[in-house]
This record gives sequence, structure tokens and C-alpha cells, in this order.
Amino acid sequence: MDGELDCDKMDYLLRDSLYCGVTYGTYDLDRFISTLTAYKQNNQLQLAIERGGVQALEEFILARYFMFIQVYFHKTRRYLDKVLVKSLKAVLPGGKYPDDVSEYLRWNDARILDLIARSEDSDVVPFKNRGIMTCVFESKTHADQVDKQNTKLIFNQLKRKYGGRVLYDSVDKAAHRLAPALLAPQDDSGRGIMILDEGTGDVKNIMEESIIWESIVKPISINRIYADKNIAAEVRKEIQKIRSE
Repeated sequence: MDGELDCDKMDYLLRDSLYCGVTYGTYDLDRFISTLTAYKQNNQLQLAIERGGVQALEEFILARYFMFIQVYFHKTRRYLDKVLVKSLKAVLPGGKYPDDVSEYLRWNDARILDLIARSEDSDVVPFKNRGIMTCVFESKTHADQVDKQNTKLIFNQLKRKYGGRVLYDSVDKAAHRLAPALLAPQDDSGRGIMILDEGTGDVKNIMEESIIWESIVKPISINRIYADKNIAAEVRKEIQKIRSE
């Protein structure tokens, strides 16, 4: 129910891929499910994958990684997320959803969208009119701390010159989060990903069987700078100037 092989991930990858009109999140679901199995450890059943299903698992792993890179962390989606949050703060009483459950349930999508449509608040207008800023700078996908600090320094200089006409966004998240303990060869938490060789009965950790998984657990870190469309070209030149200094 909750882990790297949970049914929620299996569902939303395919569903999001379909409704976004992309193929990044597709994988062989039938093969993946058919190779799920179980083994007994300390008199308890633990979830595992047959060795013949390693490639189906890797396809699933890559599907989630690509969806994070190409969809969930897409530059336009990230920007619209930010302006949507500002819009919600502007239209909700006190800038947040109510704590009372029954009252919270009254704030459905239709009510929120109606308030946004009728609002003339300056924090709502960009979202309502889809006034999307232009991404003028983007770090590499797995930026290290130095890259992040350099991007922030560039943005701070731009901020002093352009004020609210520039925006900074940083995202840090691992597409697959496995604590070191879950990667141990003899993990017994039930949350690790174990591969069962049905011929020999041997059980190994996924890190011993998949080169892809071993290389993909590194966190995704993308840092971006946005600017109003009418000054985007100017800001790009300013960034080049700052980086050359």
C-alpha cells in the first residue's frame, strides 16, 4: 500500500500519462503484476518480484523517473503551481482552507474556480489570464549544491534589478526514495524491493540485480529562473553577463 511498489504509483503513472497525452509514464502493467510474488522470512510473508520480472520493474522505475522530469517538474507546470497557490491564498478566507472537515468539504473545485474567475486581485490575475513567465535559465537535472547556490546568486542579482518581474523556483526530490537500510542485502522491513530466484530460492536486494535502479536513486534537483515575457531576452543577456564575470 505504501512503498516503491505500491498500487497508487502503478495507477497514477498510467492515468497521468494518458490524460497528459504523453507516453513517458507507460509500462507493462500486466507483466509487472504477474511477476509479483512472496517469500517467507522470519515466518512472515514478504513481497518480492520474480527474477524474470526485473526488466518489467525497471520499466516501471524509468516511467516514474521520466514523468517527474518531463511532466511533474515541467517548467510551465511548476510556474502555474506557484501562481495557483498565490491565487488560493488570495480567495480563501484567511488565505487557507478551513480546519473543520465539514466546512473544508464545501470548498470544492467549482467554488474555488468561480472565486478565481470573479477575483481581480493582483495575485489571481496571472493564473486567471494564464500570464506565464518565460523560463530564462535552468540548471541541469541533477544539480549539486554548488549549482544551486550559483543559480540563487544569479537570481538575487536579477531580483535587485527587476524586482517582481523575475521568479526563482527550485525543486529537490528523489523519484524513488529508498533509505540506506532498505538497500541492505538482508532488509527485513518489508519495504525494500527484493528479487526472488524461484529456481534456487535465493532472495536478493534490487540493488544487486538492477544497474538502472542503482543509478536512478540520485535526487532530482532542478533550479530555474523565470522572467516576464517582455523582458525575457534582456534578462537572458543579463544572466550571460553575470555568469561571465
